[in-house]
Amino acid sequence: MSSSRKTPPAAPPAPTIRPAQNHDVKIWPGDFEAVVDGRKTADIRRSDDRKYRVGDLLTFREWAPAPTQGGPPAPDAGQYTGRLQRARVTHVDRMAGPRMLLAMLPQASNDVVACVVLSFGKIST
Repeated sequence: MSSSRKTPPAAPPAPTIRPAQNHDVKIWPGDFEAVVDGRKTADIRRSDDRKYRVGDLLTFREWAPAPTQGGPPAPDAGQYTGRLQRARVTHVDRMAGPRMLLAMLPQASNDVVACVVLSFGKIST
């Protein structure tokens, strides 16, 4: 009586789980306000230079384009306003071409700015 046991197939390797990433992205003032007040809950972004995934954090940096004489604002000329808004990616859909539709949930701002003034000099009386 011979025992012919078959070796079970090897288990596939465990998928590599990437931690959530932060993506700094430029956004125009009108869209920025819509994200801040919750009216804009989705965004279409190019995906050929980034790999967006559910759980990632988008840091929207408001961009004020430079005005042009007699025409629309120049998108590549301008400056950041310093305003930020964060949103968590909740769903990702691939679109035609190098674009993705990102559903997002705006995050409450936890940025607390504190200023403490310390003086170690001699106090005059």
